Amino acid sequence: MNFSYGTTYQVGVQVKQGEVYGNEGSRCNVTLSELPTTTLVTSMCGSTSVSPSQWIDAQPISGATGYRFNIYTSSGEFITTIDRSIYFFRFSQMNFSYGTTYQVGVQVKQGEVYGNEGSRCNVTLSELPTTTLVTSMCGSTSVSPSQWIDAQPISGATGYRFNIYTSSGEFITAIDRSIYFFRFSQMNFSYGTTYQVGVQAKQGLVYGTEGSRCTITLSGPPTTSIESAQCGTSILYTDAIYAVSVSDATGYKFNFYNQAGTTLVTSFESATNWFSFSQLTGYTFDTTYQVRVQVIRGTEYGVEGTACSITVLTDAPARALSNQDEIKTSMVSEFKAYPNPFTTTFSITPMERETATLFYQVYDVTGKMMESRSVEANEITNHTIGEQYPAGMYLVIVRQGANTQTFKMVKQ
Repeated sequence: MNFSYGTTYQVGVQVKQGEVYGNEGSRCNVTLSELPTTTLVTSMCGSTSVSPSQWIDAQPISGATGYRFNIYTSSGEFITTIDRSIYFFRFSQMNFSYGTTYQVGVQVKQGEVYGNEGSRCNVTLSELPTTTLVTSMCGSTSVSPSQWIDAQPISGATGYRFNIYTSSGEFITAIDRSIYFFRFSQMNFSYGTTYQVGVQAKQGLVYGTEGSRCTITLSGPPTTSIESAQCGTSILYTDAIYAVSVSDATGYKFNFYNQAGTTLVTSFESATNWFSFSQLTGYTFDTTYQVRVQVIRGTEYGVEGTACSITVLTDAPARALSNQDEIKTSMVSEFKAYPNPFTTTFSITPMERETATLFYQVYDVTGKMMESRSVEANEITNHTIGEQYPAGMYLVIVRQGANTQTFKMVKQ
């Protein structure tokens, strides 16, 4: 029956024969014992090197509806309680510390009432465990610096320290994380280099012992080249020429060779992925050059990418402004810039059926570049220009595919 400890009950008895019960006889009073105490099972008392995820059992009590596990320091100072509907718990259900000895007392619950705490037991947790990188990462090669590198997570850890060494074991740096993964882009890395990585788990302010190290080899330096749409074209010396951008690059080196690609003519370094011939010295108008690009990362220069042939033309902004309002530098001239004059912004109408990216540069009357942008073909009609420009005259050079056109615009 559903009984309550410590309760007095009256008990009467009826005799049954067949399907018939007789009259109840005189009743007797019976008082149950008080709610009994319990403790941890004998095998757990005094146990050491207990994993925080291990189940800790109490002696089960008949009729109990729950158990309260009271956790104390080794000196008996109360820490917390863990209430359970079943007779076992584990330390991972509280804020525990590895390598610590706890006292554990148990109270039995029936209904809404908890009985007295039984005798306490000492339980000592294992030391903070070691960890290492996941198996799939150990010995891996061609790893991108932006790729996440995972360690085996540790229950109860509050952080992880990733120790980075040279391939011969010389310490380089440590990366401290509140989570169990990192990436090499969070340190000063070198492409194509092999590193040893060791991991320490942290709990509170304490780091455990470093686990076994793993070897990881980064991919070689990335390469890039001029965007294919600009290769094999003839451009104004003021046109912006773009390289395909590279993640983590700190700059780009543009190398200019003769048309045969055998002699280096000049080089130009930029913090961005574009340049124009107006920024260079040592080149000749109406000449074709092979342009190759190196990715810069810090002090490292990657290998050159694929060569791209570009012919630089003699037309210049100052000449364009003085000679005519509109200069057509290709056979096809279907761009329109409107309104002109404009008061706030103007737009460019793209060529029909052209899907190539549109590039444009804007110069003031002194030849100063005001803006250089690229716009995808499907975004051109919604793109506006000139909102922040002061009143004055501007030269706008537009290129899409093999077609280039220049406009003189006036802002009032």
